Amino acid sequence: RLTRVLPDGSKRVVAHTGAGPNSCAAGPGGSVLLTINGGFNWATGGGLTRPVGQADDYASGAIEKVNPITGEVAVLYAHATSADGASIPLKGPNDLVVDSTGGFWFTDLGKKRDRDKDFGGVYYAHPDGSGCREVVFPMESPNGVGLSVDGTKLFVAETPTGKLLCFNVVAPGSLKESARDQSQVLYTAPDFYRFDSLAIDGEGNICIATLGHGRWGAAASRWLSRTALDCYSSFRRVTLTLLILRSAGHATKTRSSLSQEVGDS
Repeated sequence: RLTRVLPDGSKRVVAHTGAGPNSCAAGPGGSVLLTINGGFNWATGGGLTRPVGQADDYASGAIEKVNPITGEVAVLYAHATSADGASIPLKGPNDLVVDSTGGFWFTDLGKKRDRDKDFGGVYYAHPDGSGCREVVFPMESPNGVGLSVDGTKLFVAETPTGKLLCFNVVAPGSLKESARDQSQVLYTAPDFYRFDSLAIDGEGNICIATLGHGRWGAAASRWLSRTALDCYSSFRRVTLTLLILRSAGHATKTRSSLSQEVGDS
């Protein structure tokens, strides 16, 4: 389901989508673009419910377009064109970001089964259904994706490696680097932290959700220092890992001031 959360906190179902709606973004003409991962099997334990692999009734992944007024859902893409011109099925689209032209980048995490899993990739597509291309492949379960404020950098977070990668955008849908190992590794998380979705805040920082440890992180566009701080919520202790830009002639916030800011919020 695609659900709208209203200002008073109430919720309204906008549309019933394909299996596994994962991420959404505003598309052209008031539409909503959705990544459809195809669904997971789920397991419970330790007070948590978590995905454990490809759903038994899995069919495919897709990109869908939703009319939020009527609730109409249309499959925009179920396949992409590979670098060698072949038509390839989308396996598990995960996150997406729309650029200034209206086209959008998205990650395909792939699907995992008991004894094997898919490589993932980064794709670029047009919102009118005229084309969807594989741009970077293979990758290790790419998850979050975002663009720098000026649109010149594409950031991708890989889940199992805990790496934040940066690619240079040379034109809509085109990158300077054609392979994962040509990208710049901006940050590698410690201690088996796994990265999830990401977003760019109003100051150009990259905010990354993490799996398994209850953390999120904010990374500046240059990684010269890292500050960790602790805060508390009503149900669990949360550690926030902040990657702070430290540059000559500019003051850097201290651990104590950051802790106070988080506590006040």
